[in-house]
Amino acid sequence: MAGPTPLGEPGYHPPSFPLFEAVLADGMAQPHRWLLGWNGLVTEPATDVTLAARSADEVALVTSSRWSSELDARLAASSLVAALHPATNGFTPAALRTFAQDDSSWTEAQVRVDGHARRGATATLRGVTVVCCAVGASVVVAASRATVSLRRVKPDGADAYAASPFTSHAYGALPAGPRLH
Repeated sequence: MAGPTPLGEPGYHPPSFPLFEAVLADGMAQPHRWLLGWNGLVTEPATDVTLAARSADEVALVTSSRWSSELDARLAASSLVAALHPATNGFTPAALRTFAQDDSSWTEAQVRVDGHARRGATATLRGVTVVCCAVGASVVVAASRATVSLRRVKPDGADAYAASPFTSHAYGALPAGPRLH
C-alpha cells in the first residue's frame, strides 16, 4: 500500500476534530470496524466522518463533525437512519428534513461518551434510535437498532480499521466496507 495521500491530492483526508466510534452492547470485544464515509472537498480535510461497527447482532454508525446548528446534527443523524435501511426505504430528503425538524420526535437524553453521561437528544425512526450530543467543540451523532455508547477513537487504537481514519488515503487505496444490510 502506498503512503498517505498528500493534502491537495484527491482522496480521504482526516479532519482536525476528534473522531468517535460506537461501543456495542452485545459484548463483542472486537466488532468489525470500518471508515464508512465522509464529506468535504476531496483535496482537503473531511468536514464530517462516519465510522461503522458491526457485530454478530448489531450495526452502528457514528458521525463526528463540528456542525454549527442542532438542526444540522439532527439532519446528519436522520441520514444515518436511511443508511441502515435498504434503498427502497422510501426516505426522501424532504421526509428526513421533516423528521429532523420535528421537535416532538426528539427528547432530551443522556448519551454515554467515554464512560461519562453527556446531555444530548434522541429520537427513533423505523426501529432505529439516533442520538446527537456535543463533545467539546465537536458534535457526534449515532444510529443503531440497539443501545450503544460512544468513545473517542485514538490514533494508536485505530488498528481495528482496515483504513485508519487518521491517515490520508487515495480513493483506490480504500478497502470496500461490508454491506450495512
